[in-house]
Amino acid sequence: MSSSKYLATPLSTRHAKIGNTVWMRALKWVIGNAKCILLIHVTSTVIFAMYGAVSTSLDYGRCEEVSSALALLGFDGFVAIDRAEPEFNVLSRLYQQTNDVRCVLVIGLGVAIVDYQLGTGGAHAFWSCLEKTLERHGFRISDLDDAYKILLEFMECRVNARLRRSKIERIKRFFNSGYANFLWSEGYKFFSSNPMTLWKKLAYCMNNPMDYKTIAFAMKVLDLISLISNGHYAEFPIDPPIPVDDHVARMSIYSGIIHVEKLLKTPEEVKEAASKISKNLIIRAWGTIAEKTSAKIGKSISVLRVDSLVWQLSKVASTVKYRKNAAVKAIQLYLVEIGINAEAALKIAEEMSYSMH
Repeated sequence: MSSSKYLATPLSTRHAKIGNTVWMRALKWVIGNAKCILLIHVTSTVIFAMYGAVSTSLDYGRCEEVSSALALLGFDGFVAIDRAEPEFNVLSRLYQQTNDVRCVLVIGLGVAIVDYQLGTGGAHAFWSCLEKTLERHGFRISDLDDAYKILLEFMECRVNARLRRSKIERIKRFFNSGYANFLWSEGYKFFSSNPMTLWKKLAYCMNNPMDYKTIAFAMKVLDLISLISNGHYAEFPIDPPIPVDDHVARMSIYSGIIHVEKLLKTPEEVKEAASKISKNLIIRAWGTIAEKTSAKIGKSISVLRVDSLVWQLSKVASTVKYRKNAAVKAIQLYLVEIGINAEAALKIAEEMSYSMH
């Protein structure tokens, strides 16, 4: 009978009664938990204010424009930029003298892991002192013992005075962990085609995370060694675990490849916003640029190379405090001095300073 009584009630009336009951219960719950709801709201507001979360997204349209501009460099343009790096000429000369990529890998990566806290002269003095050390030995490296002696002697350079003891310990670990032997006996065979294996093993042997600054720099050196010995860059994936430098994070915003909902007017606001963007999003953004640029050029350009270029251009733009017109001129001049075509240099400068004021 209860079911027939229920069925006798008009459908609209039954829905209204059920709806009213549900709403009344919901209202009573809200009133009863008002303090809790208010606390949650206040807490979330405080957390948002403390951490200053910014709403960001990858702008694929801008990725297309920026990659098109970088593609104007061509493969030779990227090589020209790399040739301007102090480590390129030293590693290139070492390869020419030894004709043995094992020597270049052990020396190059062994030096890269201690490239920090440099003294007067910075990177140029650092790599110049390595070259002089190699010259004293006549570039003769017949085995790992020779390489080890050269690297320890290199540690006596004035540019390595800061934290010298910790650097020497890193050199010793590089050899004692078996990593140098791995490079010498088997890693040299596939370092270019399977660089991630060498990356993971180096991080493990040095007891550092993969995105540790000197570990990632060692992979940039490996990339150059691949170019020097094989004529092409190593086959890194689109999103390797690179550290995200402040300059690269800023250029993610200035180039427009990462869209920030909040209006940013000053370099200080951009710097603050850049520090709060997801690291993974930044890596994915520049990885997308590297992938698109490679497709347009027809040769592989790793995100490590794009990362290095972007860092250099941000440094140039910072000298004029990221003022758009001045940054465009400064970046164009920098690229032209390296040997890049003036028209291509201008296009790159304009795209990289897209969101500057």
